[in-house]
Amino acid sequence: MEYRSLGRSGLKVSALGHGTNTFGRAVDAEGVAAILGQGKEVGINFIDTSDTYSRGMSEEYIGRVVENDRSWWIVATKVNDSMGDGPNDRGSSRKHIMDGVENSLRRLRTDYIDLYQIHHVDATTPIDETLRALDDLVHQGKVRYIGCSNFEGWRLVEAMWTSKELGLNSFVSVQPQYNMLTRDIERELVPACQKYGVGIVPWSPLAGGLLTGKYKRGEAPPAGSRLSSGPMAQRALSDRNFSRTEKLEAWAQAHDHTAADGSGVLTNDEHDGYIELAEITAPIAPAPDKVRLYPVDQNGYAVLEVNHRGSTGYGRAYWEKLRGSWGVYDVQDAVSGARYLVNQGQVDGGRLVIMGGSAGGFTVLQALEDFPGFFKAGICRYGVANQFTLAAETHKFEARYSDFLLGALPEAAELYRARSPIFHVEKIEDPVIIFQGEDDRVVPRSQSDEIVASLRGRGVPHEYHLYPGEGHGFRKTETIQDYYKKVDKFLQKYVIFA
Repeated sequence: MEYRSLGRSGLKVSALGHGTNTFGRAVDAEGVAAILGQGKEVGINFIDTSDTYSRGMSEEYIGRVVENDRSWWIVATKVNDSMGDGPNDRGSSRKHIMDGVENSLRRLRTDYIDLYQIHHVDATTPIDETLRALDDLVHQGKVRYIGCSNFEGWRLVEAMWTSKELGLNSFVSVQPQYNMLTRDIERELVPACQKYGVGIVPWSPLAGGLLTGKYKRGEAPPAGSRLSSGPMAQRALSDRNFSRTEKLEAWAQAHDHTAADGSGVLTNDEHDGYIELAEITAPIAPAPDKVRLYPVDQNGYAVLEVNHRGSTGYGRAYWEKLRGSWGVYDVQDAVSGARYLVNQGQVDGGRLVIMGGSAGGFTVLQALEDFPGFFKAGICRYGVANQFTLAAETHKFEARYSDFLLGALPEAAELYRARSPIFHVEKIEDPVIIFQGEDDRVVPRSQSDEIVASLRGRGVPHEYHLYPGEGHGFRKTETIQDYYKKVDKFLQKYVIFA
């Protein structure tokens, strides 16, 4: 079993944890003891529950097991949801938290909780009241670490800022819904977790079992399964979700995996309650529409190609998702996807290179700067684009895109520096090869010249190849053939025989 630090804390937890929503409802006390016992045999020490699961029975059954070996178990529970009919029987007020922790301690048969989490957002209670109450519990020794669940990115940042300003203990983890079908946390929550060192404990990594493959279009759900009835089943077992899982299964099978492998969890029925405890603050698996791997086994290296994201052809909805973060998510996708492939043993991390063209070239340079040494070389074809060069040189971007993507001008000046490949090259030390069409009117040669001048001035290994008569995207057969030859020769020199 692999053990990971929970966020920035020193607490070590198993990479798999027990999800216990069905304890006390679908699983009786004997079943709970069997599941937890089997988990312990394989090294699982993390249990996640809540006071509201089966109205406290989940905690009760767990307590009967963990009291016999309390030092082994890392017990996480939650507070906030309704536990009665009174006006203070819910929420994240000091009163409900203080009442809730005493009841949870009693049911869990312990004198401390390892991780105490706010289950949902309580918009009626100031966050400083909530954090002060949690901080008091830490100082009293009743709680050792604190976390939150189902918080948006901005609310997490607000909580982290409040803790810092008031000198309070801060959240070490957040628990969002996250799986291959539900990935919206990657837009804001994941970057916030990366910034503040908050661990991610995803719930529903198998989408309620949909990613196990046991639910089929046109077939009745297995009797007694999570999605056999109820409103959750109606939402999950939709034509849209079946279409997505069928495509995912086809892609996974083509790569000798199952759809569940992307979640990094077990698919056996007896392990259906497990959730993954992820230390990473990035996608668990690469999405096939974001990065592509070209393993060139006979030549000894593998190329990770990043998609181009510099065209307005993606539509307004796409730009809305990327407001102020153009290029940032590309790097996260590329690096997390590459890490997954390396960890799975599909790629030799010592011979992995990153390639992109135009806007993808920008992603290449940013990845080399942000993660030095991770990729052994970078390949930029069709020049290196950024939003400002496109706005200045072509009709593709109107003035409103400059304001829309980078913020209201003149505040965009600093963001320009952060997004410009010219500035991103200043810290690069890994080998880079750039291919530029001399007649390119989309990405001007002048920008590639400046990038190369910086690399040359600092002695960074690089090559720069200009193709006369070529524009944005190479068309001539001889150019394409020469391009591949030069790439292969470059990688042989700087990756294979470096």
